[in-house]
Amino acid sequence: LKALVRGCTPRVEAATHISPDTALVAEALFTVFENLMDVDNDMQALPPSSPMDIALMRLMAGKGTLRLALRHDTRMPNSTYCMLSLVMQDPVLEVRSEFAKALLQHVTVLMAQGMRTHTQQSGMPTLSAGGWMPSKYAAMLPLAAVDPHEPNRARAARALVDYVIAKRRAAPGPAPQA
Repeated sequence: LKALVRGCTPRVEAATHISPDTALVAEALFTVFENLMDVDNDMQALPPSSPMDIALMRLMAGKGTLRLALRHDTRMPNSTYCMLSLVMQDPVLEVRSEFAKALLQHVTVLMAQGMRTHTQQSGMPTLSAGGWMPSKYAAMLPLAAVDPHEPNRARAARALVDYVIAKRRAAPGPAPQA
């Protein structure tokens, strides 16, 4: 699955055209990952058998979905986005912690990509902070507010505050008064 995700997500600097075949594979992967992230899926058809193996499979699916979303966000079904959000409340502490780290990295990458894209289009550095996409994923952070593990709650709260500060700094200032 990792190899398929990597094949569907060429570097941002690469050509922006995505072939129809790649788009179809990405859409299929979103469906597969959605099923793997479902806590109620006992995964009887898959080789992992221990509860920890199944939890790690959910984590891998969440991380894979984040990576796939870098280039295929508009192809992600709403149901997959909802299931991805719920990984923040996974019953296994390690999954919640590792997914939160991956989510923070994802938001940071999206903000940086938006800034690079704006710079390339206008030729002038701007602080767009990635437009709406980082906000879409940062919106998952408050789900950690009910995490029973205090360090997870604190990390998510701090990340959300940092994100809001970064977005405010990147927002255009008020128009000068005439």
